[in-house]
Amino acid sequence: METGLEAGLWGFPSNLNPNRLVNAQAIKKGDILIFVGPWKKRASEAGIHGGRVTYDQFLRGLVGSISAYPVTQGYFVDDQVVWSPKGEEVWRHRVKLDPQPLFQGHDVPTTKALLGTHLPDIMRRVMVGRSDPLEIPEHLVVSLLSAIGRAR
Repeated sequence: METGLEAGLWGFPSNLNPNRLVNAQAIKKGDILIFVGPWKKRASEAGIHGGRVTYDQFLRGLVGSISAYPVTQGYFVDDQVVWSPKGEEVWRHRVKLDPQPLFQGHDVPTTKALLGTHLPDIMRRVMVGRSDPLEIPEHLVVSLLSAIGRAR
């Protein structure tokens, strides 16, 4: 993530699922990209070990970091290498970002009591995905900001 922020860019894989590519192509100037992860278990939780966690386990944990960045230029394609290569991958589907976060939160609980009924599911789906863009309604962004504030 640091490399992308230093370059003021975010990239999506070249082999992005066509249905998800449509979401990346819809990103425009003024949108906000929110990054979530990693998930962490609470120190008090026993019995959660490695691998993917169940949804119920996810609800009993924390998100290590949540940060949001304004998009300064919408979707474009570029083959210039910015990130260290992984095989032939250059993350050619891109947007430009302001590297200064609009907001950041750390160790935010993933409980429904804090996040409401929809945000935990959305956050888990984003974290399990492979940097796939997912649009969320504006009212949920406000809920996320509120949750970050209450988690401090």
